[in-house]
Amino acid sequence: MAASTIVAMAMVFAAACQVSPPSPTHSESETAPQAVTAMADEGNAGISDDRILFGQSAAFSGPAQALGRGMRLGIQAAFHERNQTGGVHGRMLELTTLDDQYEPHLAYSNTLNLISRERVFALIGEVGTPTSRSASPLANAEDVPFIAPFTGAGFLREAELENVVNLRASYHQEAEEMVARLTEDLGITRVAVMYQNDSYGQSGLDGVVAALPQRGLEPVASWYYQRNSDAVKAAVFNIVQANPEAVIMIGAYAPVAKAITLAREDIDPIFMAVSFVGSNALAQELGPDGAGVYVTQVVPLPDDTGVPAVAAYRAALKAFDANAVPGFVSLEGYLAGLQGEVDGLVAAVQQSSAAAAGRYGQAVSNGRIIILVIAIVGIVGTLLVAGYSGFKSRRGISAPLAVSSLGALAIFVASAVAGWLVIDNLEAERRGRGDVEVLAAAAEVTRRSSALASTASVASNARMTPDSSAAARAAIASNAALLADRLTALAGQGYDGSVERIGQQVNRLTANVSRIEDQRPALLEAILVGERSWQELSLSTNYELFPAIGSSLDNQFYYMMTGRSDFRVGNPSGFDRLSKEEYLRYWHLATLMESVSRGYWTLDFANRLTIPALAARVEETFDTAAQRMERSIAYLAENGGPELSPEVIPLANRLLDAGAGENSALAAMKLRTSMVARERQLIGANRQILAGLQGEVDGLVAEVRQSLAATSARYGQAASNGRIIILVIAVVGIVGTLLVAGYNSVRGSPS
Repeated sequence: MAASTIVAMAMVFAAACQVSPPSPTHSESETAPQAVTAMADEGNAGISDDRILFGQSAAFSGPAQALGRGMRLGIQAAFHERNQTGGVHGRMLELTTLDDQYEPHLAYSNTLNLISRERVFALIGEVGTPTSRSASPLANAEDVPFIAPFTGAGFLREAELENVVNLRASYHQEAEEMVARLTEDLGITRVAVMYQNDSYGQSGLDGVVAALPQRGLEPVASWYYQRNSDAVKAAVFNIVQANPEAVIMIGAYAPVAKAITLAREDIDPIFMAVSFVGSNALAQELGPDGAGVYVTQVVPLPDDTGVPAVAAYRAALKAFDANAVPGFVSLEGYLAGLQGEVDGLVAAVQQSSAAAAGRYGQAVSNGRIIILVIAIVGIVGTLLVAGYSGFKSRRGISAPLAVSSLGALAIFVASAVAGWLVIDNLEAERRGRGDVEVLAAAAEVTRRSSALASTASVASNARMTPDSSAAARAAIASNAALLADRLTALAGQGYDGSVERIGQQVNRLTANVSRIEDQRPALLEAILVGERSWQELSLSTNYELFPAIGSSLDNQFYYMMTGRSDFRVGNPSGFDRLSKEEYLRYWHLATLMESVSRGYWTLDFANRLTIPALAARVEETFDTAAQRMERSIAYLAENGGPELSPEVIPLANRLLDAGAGENSALAAMKLRTSMVARERQLIGANRQILAGLQGEVDGLVAEVRQSLAATSARYGQAASNGRIIILVIAVVGIVGTLLVAGYNSVRGSPS
């Protein structure tokens, strides 16, 4: 056999062995629906192509402001450090903050705003136990990460809270360490506790009460003070009477500093405070009196640069703010910021999906090239053999040889065309009925419908502004337009029945959302009528009236028990100095505190009430409190005494006025409840419509899955046919070459 024949056979066989029809691997075929889901998830709250948004509600004003500002400074330094190196997968880390003044009700509203309006990815650096107790349930319900709260409260360490990331030790751990050092190192047995009257103080007190009995001890005294006040005299008096060797203090820096200074007039124990107090702020408040005061810490010393994290913190802080002073709180904020650097997985999934699509396209292109190579090699080989045979015979190509050669060439061409058509069929099957595009559109319909409903599902409240309302309307219009585009993309894909039903649900949802927004301006105005005055009243009551009454009561109690007063000359000692008026004054101050508290919280409840049936009960409760307030105000106006703060009477009268009148909280409550009830009905309808819409989308996805399964089966068959055709091309090429060569041998031509 001629060398040319062997070469032609070898080339055809080699090309056939190398070819493999393009087919996706198992992992790639499984990636397509996942990629659609990943792309739909790109709308995750707080994550965009260029940023990851975090939210912080903390005290930036009031007695605990140093803590909130310190945490914010540290977080910002950590984010700035990361952003200088490109952020997280190209996304910059951003922080938006709201001031809760260390008040639980403000922390709740701030958190609601951060999650529903700002759409933050995670909450970070919440300051305080009572505020965290208000904020964390909202984060849990929405599955929003709750990162590094500045509290050691035990309730945030429950195993089922998978969204909570704790950085610091618990208050129980701090209390155990304090008690261990006091009793084991110093041999102290008489320990007292002063604590803030809220969940933070109670958590610390529980830790001390749990640690002492393990050593056969119990507190010799424990007393509280009111949060966001410096009314600590009653607590100091009771603690001084017990003559403790050490006092453990669970509170904020301002009242703790005042209590230490006051207590040292009578006793000189060791004072210890938990880390929440804020070491730097406490030291500034105490000045020279800070000697002998100890504070437990849950982070390293901020000047210990031998610790790598501290060295990094100081460098980052200096780069962010050259004038910032390092401290324990901002160091903890920095470490919290490091925990907040979450990688963006959506981008990675999209990149992987794009790479898989690129590999598929390359495989298709390679398949076409290989078929062309096989066909060309076969044709050229046959022509070479036929031409060589004719040349050797010196008689030219005979008719039978020409016919057999042309037949072989026809088979080559037909096989190549068939192989090419198989490749085209594979491409058509890959696209099929646009199933991947249908899945993507369905996912987008779900996401945009949820976003559309979410925009209108936030109950009207006083924090809404004309700008936010305009933004909400723009978001509704944008989502409605995108939904229309997605429905258009779904049309003509072979799922017309499901698409029509989905369109009907989308239209219902759009109309319902529009009704909510159309009614919202009137409802907002009704809310704002009472809220405008209520916001100012709330601040004055919490930060002026309550502290003023508390301080007056505290001063009166201290004078009655010790004979000491900053407001009297001489300060006579002995109980014979006390007249009937002193006891009555104290009683009326205590009654005023109780009735003001009840009246204030009743009005606060009325300001948020949305159930008409409870309106009468709320009015009755306020009237009862108002009568008690009026009696005590009248007495104190005539017999207030020197310990009574001059702010008490006018501020208490202002609270009384807020419960009556045309623009009072109670009047606004009546107007608002009926309107809110209607809004809630519409918001509830949104949920029902979304449920129906999701059911239709699920049905469409089920249809698409069936189609994808059928397409996969056809794809496998087409791929198998492609392999057969390629082998046929190779075999025909080999056999054709052999036939031509054999024919020449039979004719007697030299081979």
